[in-house]
Amino acid sequence: MKVENDDQLRRGIIMTDYRRDVQQGDVLAEHGEVLGVWHMEPDEWCFFIPAGQQESELEAPSLWILHDRIADWYETSNKGGLQ
Repeated sequence: MKVENDDQLRRGIIMTDYRRDVQQGDVLAEHGEVLGVWHMEPDEWCFFIPAGQQESELEAPSLWILHDRIADWYETSNKGGLQ
C-alpha cells in the first residue's frame, strides 16, 4: 500500500488526506483493507465511521487522538494484531 504525502501512517493505520484542508478521508489498514472513513466538524471534533455503518463509532477532539482510537479499535476487533 503506497502512502501519499498527505496521508498519515501510524500504528499500522493509514488516514488519507490527513494533511489536507478537506477535513475528511478514508481509513485503511497498512495492508490496504478499507476500515472506514473519518471526518472533522468545523469545531475540529473528529469522527470515525467504520465501513458498512452509517453512524460514527469513535470520536475525538483531534485527528491525532482519533488515529490512536482507531488503532486501538482495530487491534481489539480481532482484525488487527498491530504493533
